[in-house]
Amino acid sequence: MSPLPWMAGSKAQAAINAKADAATTATTAATTTAAAKAAEGADLWNPDYFYKTTLNRSKDITETGTPVGFLVFCLALSYLCTYFSVWKGIKSTGKMVWVTCTLPYLILTILLIKGLTLEGMEKGLALLFVPDWSKVADPGIWKDAAT
Repeated sequence: MSPLPWMAGSKAQAAINAKADAATTATTAATTTAAAKAAEGADLWNPDYFYKTTLNRSKDITETGTPVGFLVFCLALSYLCTYFSVWKGIKSTGKMVWVTCTLPYLILTILLIKGLTLEGMEKGLALLFVPDWSKVADPGIWKDAAT
């Protein structure tokens, strides 16, 4: 199985960014922190992939950059869906509600089946349904939950 694109280069990308930004002292501390987090295993979220690949974000606010084609397409598609949803007024509302109310249940059912067929499913279900009572007595957990 090939790794996900945002997971594959996170450690390497953080190391490359650390070397590239070492010239300026202002950004060295932030880059080193990001590289340290990536090295610790915080691979679930790769800001480099999100900001540089998905958003194609420019370096600062003075550079506007070009629109990202995929995001423009998604925005136009959402506007088009919204327009056709309200185009006929109250006549089409019943059909629209029928689709928007049942579609989440269909998607959740598909995700449930997918999750139940993954490797290590038993461990995840055990962690979900068998509480660790020692964690309940830890005040740090309650503080983190409240903030």
